[in-house]
Amino acid sequence: MRDLSKYDYEERASEQDRDDYWGQVRRTVKGRPVGEDQIELICDAIKCGLDLSSADKIIDVGCGNGALIYRFQKDVYKILGIDRSDYLISVAKESFQAKNIEYIVGDVLSVLKSSICVREYNKALLYGVFSFFDDELALSFFEYITKKTNIRRLFIGNVRDRLLAEKFYKRPVSASELDDSKSSMGVWRTREYFTERCERLNWKVEFSKMPKEFYANEYYFDVCIHR
Repeated sequence: MRDLSKYDYEERASEQDRDDYWGQVRRTVKGRPVGEDQIELICDAIKCGLDLSSADKIIDVGCGNGALIYRFQKDVYKILGIDRSDYLISVAKESFQAKNIEYIVGDVLSVLKSSICVREYNKALLYGVFSFFDDELALSFFEYITKKTNIRRLFIGNVRDRLLAEKFYKRPVSASELDDSKSSMGVWRTREYFTERCERLNWKVEFSKMPKEFYANEYYFDVCIHR
């Protein structure tokens, strides 16, 4: 079976113009990049969810081309961006570099386990990428940050709402389709999914929705996890 998530995320990105930063990471509506007003809404949600301060050291998991996390480089002390795409990381290093940002290519667990400085980071961002974690990777990620890092707060943005999947697709949808992390939409999850795992690992969890004027408001929700 073809990994559609890999095509949409990696191969498709390299087919876009080098400076089409939002197109590269599929921050689009009907194929066109979203407006600055939409990006500002995302930034506001992240700032609120992570409760950012100038002393924070943040890991951005699935940072893509760095266009989003770069907007916070003056708000925090240090940023580590991790992404599996060589192409997107090359764009990040070319267009969104700063003295307090480091970009690394690799899958998240491998990078976290190999980085000697990972314990210095206290917050993490996963925006629009968690749907492409299958349940095994998701659990391994939660367990690792719980036991091996000093991360105290995570913001997981743009989670597909499983309860609204059939409304989105306008047809019946099988559980196997909703659980397919390699599909173009990734895994659709419920709020209960996060609540159960956070209770097991002694994290607190809060949920929020983007304002109605946000282009992806209806079928998505955001998750803030802290301890």
